[in-house]
Order: sequence, then C-alpha cells, then structure tokens
Amino acid sequence: VVGTSSSSATWRTSAVTDHAASPSVVWADGRLVLLFHGPLSSNYLEQPTFAVWSSNGRTFAAMNDAKPVIPTEYADDASPYRTSTSYANVVWADGQLHALWQGTTGWDAQTSQGRYAPMPVGYGTSTTGRAWVKRDPVIYSPPGGQGLLAPGMSRVEGGWVVAGSLRTSDGAGGQAHSVGCY
Repeated sequence: VVGTSSSSATWRTSAVTDHAASPSVVWADGRLVLLFHGPLSSNYLEQPTFAVWSSNGRTFAAMNDAKPVIPTEYADDASPYRTSTSYANVVWADGQLHALWQGTTGWDAQTSQGRYAPMPVGYGTSTTGRAWVKRDPVIYSPPGGQGLLAPGMSRVEGGWVVAGSLRTSDGAGGQAHSVGCY
C-alpha cells in the first residue's frame, strides 16, 4: 500500500528512501489512519513517522502534505527524538489518538558495559492523526542498555500496558534480549 518512490506501492513518497516500515493503523474521525516510518531522502539518519488516510482501506492519500506527522528533531542535540520517531504504535482512547514510538538521540552512549544507542519510548497525542503533541518519553533506556524497541500499547482499566523488545546489559559487555512489559 505505502512505499518509496521506487516501489510498486499504490501510494509512494519521494521524501522517504530505502524503505517504508512499521505500519500501525487505527480508525479515527471516520477514516483509517495508517502510520509508517522510513529514512528521509534528505538525511538518511532521520527516521520520522508519516501518515496516510483512507475512507475505504483501498485507496490512500497523504496527510500533512506528505511531510512527517511526528517529525524528528535533528537540530536539537539534546532531544530524545533527534533521529527517530519510528515504530509508532497508535490506539484510540479517551477521545483522542495516543502514540508510542521508538525514539533515539542518534548518539552512541559509552558505558562500562559497552556502546549502545539509547532508545527512549516516545509518547504523543492527536485528535486527527495529522498534528501530534509530543510529550516527554514514558520509558527511558536503562543504564548500560539500549531500551525498549518497537513499543506497543493497550488501554486497560485504570491505565495502560506498554510492551516491546527490551535490550538491557548482560553485565559482560553485551546486550540481553527479552520482552519488557510496563
């Protein structure tokens, strides 16, 4: 359905190079909103989240003039969303859209356990899927670990459940892989 300009997808964008990935779809405001990420053609290090919409699930149109709906913050060296707002997972709850994504500062961190790129779990809200209000990360990377990758969430009575692929320090200079649930 969605792809780069060189793909055979029905909706293509030249803003993204190499790949379009990690789709998340939600019904909101009388239409399907499909979010995905990909590396920017203008800067391969940035992987923001884009969105398209559909009224029938067969034909899609760009949202936000084909610009990212959850942009990165590449000019801000201190941002937890400097190079990535990828792997967005979206749900409708409490009268608005809620999204989690895999953020990253884009810088390697050096610890006694080795080097890693910390990936805090970003969070944002929207009423339409077109414009998002970014919030502070809801889960930060643990010391010596990479963090929660490709986060997913579900609304439950009294709160939220967040889960993802967790990479923590194995204490010997490597990363231990597991599923984290919060």
